[in-house]
Amino acid sequence: MLGRSRADAGEFKISTVVWAALFGAIIYFGVMYVPIYAEYYEVRSMLQVVANKHWRTSEYDHEKVKDEILREAKEIGETVEFQEGKPTKLAGLMLLADDVFVNRDDEWLVLQVKYTRYIKYPFINKNTHLSFTPMVRVSSKVVDWKH
Repeated sequence: MLGRSRADAGEFKISTVVWAALFGAIIYFGVMYVPIYAEYYEVRSMLQVVANKHWRTSEYDHEKVKDEILREAKEIGETVEFQEGKPTKLAGLMLLADDVFVNRDDEWLVLQVKYTRYIKYPFINKNTHLSFTPMVRVSSKVVDWKH
C-alpha cells in the first residue's frame, strides 16, 4: 500500500526545534552585541582619521589632538531628542580626558582611547559590561622618495 511520507505530514522534528532555538539565540545576542562592536569599529575609524591629519611634526599638538578625539567621540552614537518641541542633541560616546592616550615619538603616532559599554539583556533583569581600548598606530617617518 502506497502512502505519504510521515515527514510530509508535518511530523514534529527535534532538529527543527534545535535550529529555531539557535536562530533565536543568534538574534537575541546579535541585538545586544552587534551595535556595540559596530561602535568600536567606528571609534577606530575616527582615530585613524585623526591620526592621518596629525602625523606630521608640523601639524602635531598633543592637546589639540586630544581635544579633537574628545569632540569627534561625542558624535559617535549621537541621538536627537525632542524636548518641548525643540530638538536637542544628546552626545554619544562620552570620553574623559584621562581615557585618551596620545603618544608620539620619532617613528610612530599612537592614539588610543579606553571606554566601557554597559549591556542590558532583553527580557531579563541582567546587565553586563565590556571594556574596549581601540588603538591606531601611524608611522610618522617622512618617506624619502629619492633613490
